[in-house]
Amino acid sequence: MNALSFGGGASLSDLATSVTAVVALIALCVAVVQIRQSSRIHRAQTRPYIVPEVVLHKTARGRDALYLQLSNFGKTPARGITVQFPAVRWNVVKRGQHPLDAGKPAIALLAPGASITYFLGQTNAGDDFLSAYAAGFEVGVTYVDASGTLPVTETYPLKWDTTYVRQGD
Repeated sequence: MNALSFGGGASLSDLATSVTAVVALIALCVAVVQIRQSSRIHRAQTRPYIVPEVVLHKTARGRDALYLQLSNFGKTPARGITVQFPAVRWNVVKRGQHPLDAGKPAIALLAPGASITYFLGQTNAGDDFLSAYAAGFEVGVTYVDASGTLPVTETYPLKWDTTYVRQGD
């Protein structure tokens, strides 16, 4: 008995072999896509997430003051954190002496769940900081993950009437 053959001399077993090869190739492509997606999901779930937030506190003299709080909402530490802020006058802090001014050393490490807070300015009418804040500006945050292999740069818009300002404890 001869194997079934189709036009052109191809047998049923040749056709089955070809179909099997195509199905295997498709399965390989799907597996590669799933592995890449799994890797991206893993990175997203285990990386640090540094988020700036404006917080309103009372000073020792009972005046309102704004602070920038950087919090790590991720599951791993962030290293080498730098903050890019617009060039505005920081009220009582002399230009070039504010920890967020350009050229200052990076925050070495911020652990998961930890926060660090910086004084931005008192809320005195007519201050440069409040004028800039009312007009809106962006804060850039750059950091790397604990292994130092995943650099992250994110930009957050801040504006007085649209940014959530939390009352400090």
